[in-house]
Amino acid sequence: KRQGLLLGVLCGLSSAAWAQQQTIAACAKIEKLRNRAGCLLKTDKEAAIKALHTVAQEMYQKDTIRLKEKRLGISGRQDILYAAENAGVIAAKTSEATLYPLLRDKDIWTQIFALRALSHMLSILHMGYAKGGEADKKRLATVKGKVAKACITRFRSREGEVVTEAATCVGQTRDNAHAATLVGLLVRSRSSKVQRGIFTALRRLSTLSERAAALRPLAKVLSRKIPKKWSSDDVWIRGDICGLLALYAKHGDNWAKNPAEAALRAIGERNSQAKKKCQRLLNRI
Repeated sequence: KRQGLLLGVLCGLSSAAWAQQQTIAACAKIEKLRNRAGCLLKTDKEAAIKALHTVAQEMYQKDTIRLKEKRLGISGRQDILYAAENAGVIAAKTSEATLYPLLRDKDIWTQIFALRALSHMLSILHMGYAKGGEADKKRLATVKGKVAKACITRFRSREGEVVTEAATCVGQTRDNAHAATLVGLLVRSRSSKVQRGIFTALRRLSTLSERAAALRPLAKVLSRKIPKKWSSDDVWIRGDICGLLALYAKHGDNWAKNPAEAALRAIGERNSQAKKKCQRLLNRI
């Protein structure tokens, strides 16, 4: 028993020593970028956020599809977002101050890195996975307003992926005070793919029933003609909106009647599930 206890103590000491060795400098020596990002996560040091951004930039520069076809491949995209989410975990445990300046960078993927990191930080704090319990709740209450304000500045981007990430970040606050802002962004967008990303962020907000009136402008999207070169997103966004409005619309809400009928005509026989959601809205009112 004494030998087992001694072995356990020694193992504990070696684990602690190993953890201490996971310095930023040591991680920088790791050749494989994804492994380097994993190493930096274990440091739990705020300075590692900057190092993770550097790793993300290297991931972008080395993506083979980007070099051949001038577009980022799925693997490259996943690696960059992995590095960004690791930065978000560290920010949750330390500070997010390093991320704010990156939002003002001209590089699109630097902006996406910062937005994804801030979004993931909020998620970690919501779950209590940073310092746990009341500490995370207190930190969340302190930072979520500042984070939302920073992410909203990226709503003006012309890059759909940046706008989607910014909306996701705001959605992660889970503060229904941002409902009207996200609805306005969705209505202004002309890309159904981006609209669906914003819609997902909108659904993350808590107790939308308290902001039901703010959802009404979504009916404008239902009234629009479906593009000649339509995609599944063009169909689904109509079904998504119908489904959400059906939750809060009341009998006699005639403001939704013509838009719902227009959405039904636009969907046609393209998607039975989306069609059912719009029919449900009509039945509801």
